[in-house]
Amino acid sequence: MSEEDAKKSIQQMMNKSVAWLLSQETKEGWEGDIRTTCYAIQALIASGFSPLENPVLFACDFLCAKQDPHGGTWGQNDGDTAEVLRTLVICGKSKQDKIISDGLKGLHSLKTSKKFIVRSDVGWVHPILVARAFIALGEDATELLDAIALFLTGDVGYDVKYTSRAVLAYKEAKREDNSLLKAEDFLKKSVNNVSSLSGEYIGYLLQALVSLGHTLETGTIKRILDYLEKIQKDNGSWEDNIKATAQIIIGLATLGLRYKKPSLLSMKNITRILILATLVIVAIILALSNIQPFVTLIINIVEIFVGLIVILEWAFPKIRLRV
Repeated sequence: MSEEDAKKSIQQMMNKSVAWLLSQETKEGWEGDIRTTCYAIQALIASGFSPLENPVLFACDFLCAKQDPHGGTWGQNDGDTAEVLRTLVICGKSKQDKIISDGLKGLHSLKTSKKFIVRSDVGWVHPILVARAFIALGEDATELLDAIALFLTGDVGYDVKYTSRAVLAYKEAKREDNSLLKAEDFLKKSVNNVSSLSGEYIGYLLQALVSLGHTLETGTIKRILDYLEKIQKDNGSWEDNIKATAQIIIGLATLGLRYKKPSLLSMKNITRILILATLVIVAIILALSNIQPFVTLIINIVEIFVGLIVILEWAFPKIRLRV
């Protein structure tokens, strides 16, 4: 396969996966789940959607509605609250917005004195997610970054998902450390066993390696992309799983790929344009034959309606809200 054909194939992967992700949105985000909705929003933004486009706006409204009006959190899970805050910042919110300031206070309230997997006193159940939220919000994340270094060095064991997330946190904080070299070595070796990983893990692996400088021309990335193309379902998803598909989309976006909206000259729109042209000709004939003006008016209304459908479906992504 030539380089040009390979790029077209990867772009097709992106287009199909984003289209599937859009088709899964409901009135309650994705699956009515906080974390899943966050990942889907992040994927859409990464693939080129504006925060002002309907799929993102509707999902953000869902997240905002789920905030505890008293505690400012999204449940008692610090990971969920951290991911919502980071997602809203990605969508343009700032610390000055009440929902963010209340959420940040709520997130701090979830800190405990217990020791969790990182074997430290940082007091977070999901230290990597909290660290990424703090970094996005401009909060001091030094203590958390020091704690999650254990995921980079392997002192708490290596895991593709958590090691990749820790790498992303360090890169987002612009913190360079020798521990990143150890993490990169582990992640590169993980590519050799990519077929044993879940789609979500592969998505994180792709993101982390790209953040470490791997490119489309790098063997590790080529191997991952070849495998992703092989296992992508006909409907465009990976594993029919929203989290997996979203993380892979984010990974593809880090390589510079963006979702390309269907062309105005799609077969469906060409058919509509032909219908529109036929109606215009009929309207002209009716006008010249002095037939009842009311009939001509009806024809003109239909022309405008069909024309608007063509333009709107091209300009805005279609959402199928399932009830």
